[in-house]
Amino acid sequence: MDQYLDTLAAGEYPTMYSGGHLDRLNNERAQTADSFLVDSRSHFILFSSSLRHVVLSSESESILSQPSESSQNTLSLVLLSKNNALLINQSTNLPSIFLGFSPDAVPICAVVSSLENNELEKQVQSQIPHAQLLELRSSASGIGSSLSHSHSSIAAHAKSLFEFHMRHRYCGVCGSQSIPQHGGSRRICSRHKELSP
Repeated sequence: MDQYLDTLAAGEYPTMYSGGHLDRLNNERAQTADSFLVDSRSHFILFSSSLRHVVLSSESESILSQPSESSQNTLSLVLLSKNNALLINQSTNLPSIFLGFSPDAVPICAVVSSLENNELEKQVQSQIPHAQLLELRSSASGIGSSLSHSHSSIAAHAKSLFEFHMRHRYCGVCGSQSIPQHGGSRRICSRHKELSP
């Protein structure tokens, strides 16, 4: 317990889910979140269809990076603009998710590709210099070049929401199909009730 408190006091983040610095719009999410999924200012994090891989780069300055994070041997989440060709092949099984606003007030969303890893890797390498499709878990582990903690936190949050959507397509009470709402942070039973992660 003392080690945990020392970690908190030092400003370090004890879990994968803490440390992200997006404004998630918790109070206004119901009214506004879905609009950011189609906003031309939005930027997207791209996951593979297996949810195990994400597009990362060692060369990009990111609007998601914290000033206190070292850039040496650090990978960044690649943020794709709304009109990027890589976003054409989005999964039809999983919704796009609004994650929140960056510190510069840019809407940040996440999507899943419908392409197999090999095909997605080819497209990423042909369109984005210095970008790669890398496994999220090993990139966040801190071995060699790794994803910064704030980027790991954002990616882990997105992945957990995608997994929630995969597992809750139907209402657990009545069996009716559920529908994504609030920018992907919730699902609503098509008959009666809200489901939350």
